[in-house]
Amino acid sequence: MDQGRKALRQLFTEVGLPPEWLERELAHARIKEVQVDQAKRTWHVHLHAGEPLEPEIWQTLQQRVRQHFEPEVKVSFFFQYDRLNHEVVLAKYRFWIQKWIEQAHTPAAATWFGQAQWRVERQQIEVVFANPAVWQMARERELDSLIAKYYRRITGQEVPVRLTFRGERGTDHP
Repeated sequence: MDQGRKALRQLFTEVGLPPEWLERELAHARIKEVQVDQAKRTWHVHLHAGEPLEPEIWQTLQQRVRQHFEPEVKVSFFFQYDRLNHEVVLAKYRFWIQKWIEQAHTPAAATWFGQAQWRVERQQIEVVFANPAVWQMARERELDSLIAKYYRRITGQEVPVRLTFRGERGTDHP
């Protein structure tokens, strides 16, 4: 067993995470690197896995580690995956991304933001709104940047996000 895998097992034991996750969802995962800044009391944990984790596991892993080590050390995670299918990631995480954006940035947008269609087109995420007025509100709130930020937090990859709206003839604009 390599050092990164051993370190991940130790972390799971230390913070009380379910060991069966290591055999199923994190079967090929390992800690690639931990960057420690003693002056700022931070740890940046770089976790490498075969494919994106289920949202509940992704969130629970980070919460448990943070609860265990804070306030003494602030821990943040950076994820890297062998296989990354953007359509699969969107299917798993769309709800979570929307929820995080609505809670932190645009609580009033829950209805119209939740009705938008999301898709992957030409290696970018497109979010299609019902009409130009809603699209304009999304642009003013810079939802494209927020979606890209949360997607990068989940996957470790930059993916362009395009906001658009459905026209009267069923075509997308702009």
